[in-house]
Amino acid sequence: MKDPARELGFSTKDVNDLALLAQYYVTSIPNGRSRLEKLIKRKLSRKVLPNINHNLIAQLPLSAVWTTNYDSLLEQACPKAKVCMRDKDLIDDPPSGYKIIYKMHGDLSDRIVITREDYEKYPLDFPRMWAQLVATFATESILFLGFGFNDPNVAHLLALARTQWKEFRRHFAIVKKPLRKVERLLHEYRMRDLESVGIHTIEVETFAEITTILRKLLIRVCPPRVFISGSYQNNSRNDHFCRQLGKVLAHNGIGVVSGANRPGTLVSYALGDALIKRRRYSPDELIFFWVSKPKKPIVPERRLGTIVYYGKNRRFMRMEILRRVRATVLIGGAEGTRKEAELSWKADVPVIPVAATGGAAFAIWAQMMKNLHKFSYGARVINRKTFQPLNSRQPKECLDAVVLLLKQAMFLDV
Repeated sequence: MKDPARELGFSTKDVNDLALLAQYYVTSIPNGRSRLEKLIKRKLSRKVLPNINHNLIAQLPLSAVWTTNYDSLLEQACPKAKVCMRDKDLIDDPPSGYKIIYKMHGDLSDRIVITREDYEKYPLDFPRMWAQLVATFATESILFLGFGFNDPNVAHLLALARTQWKEFRRHFAIVKKPLRKVERLLHEYRMRDLESVGIHTIEVETFAEITTILRKLLIRVCPPRVFISGSYQNNSRNDHFCRQLGKVLAHNGIGVVSGANRPGTLVSYALGDALIKRRRYSPDELIFFWVSKPKKPIVPERRLGTIVYYGKNRRFMRMEILRRVRATVLIGGAEGTRKEAELSWKADVPVIPVAATGGAAFAIWAQMMKNLHKFSYGARVINRKTFQPLNSRQPKECLDAVVLLLKQAMFLDV
């Protein structure tokens, strides 16, 4: 808005309310509305791809996403989502399981909400969209991302909450701490005000932290599954541990995802057998990822679980596995297991190395033991007394430690 402000004879630093600036421009400059819309559409029509946060939002099991942005980045990240911009878009419901993207201020292909008058008349011009927003705020929990709360429509919504509702749904907002001391006191008052209408604030130093928060949120809402990574040869002790682990996972309602490795296969089959005995078996509880589908089908050792063929790119396959789990357990292993541990950490998936099984699992456990304060499970510190027994030669003690740490890492003990 620098150019429009300059035409009016002042700087954007002189006016904090951009909607008001747009109003002055439209009412004072000939063809101001058309010129302003063309300027905004030209600035935003540059070819830009969705960033990692757009893609993480697309992966979250959300029923709806509300945005005040005019761009199409969310639609690119969620190509199957139904987009609603006007009241007429609300007539038909989307198919079950599909997201709805509410673009309450329009987009580049249509008239956009930009001036102060547009905001003030929004409930009158778009009564269904406004009613949907009010209903969402009253009945659903909302996570506000990168939001300044200066939007006039949102200010109106908060005013309704203060004056008409006695009880509020719990909402959350990620807000950036101000750097200047003079702004911090006002920031504190603003946070208290948001709390008064049910919006709990989560402060971050930089908006880059949103990515980590979204990744952890994605893990939290993922079905309770664990990735079994590792390998070993001719080790009856490890075989016994894997079978016992599968039984314990079944008892605790935890599923398994693995590649075509021995520990993953043994844990999965033991899990499947235990679930069959409990009459709770489902193929989705044990998922096998195979690199590529051969011309001649491979007959699995057991007809249990679900097989997913995922091409020849192992890195992409591993990332897809990590997208489906809440934690990674390392059993034995070598260089490939180290890579899967590193990918897990990069994806904010907690890693539990069963040191007693040797190989990469032991090396990574020893590495973590030296700096255990730098790691966390389930957003909490790791108890050294619980982590230490991962190297126990007593199978039950080691297994108990794995289960305790898994429950913490997967948010199953809260």
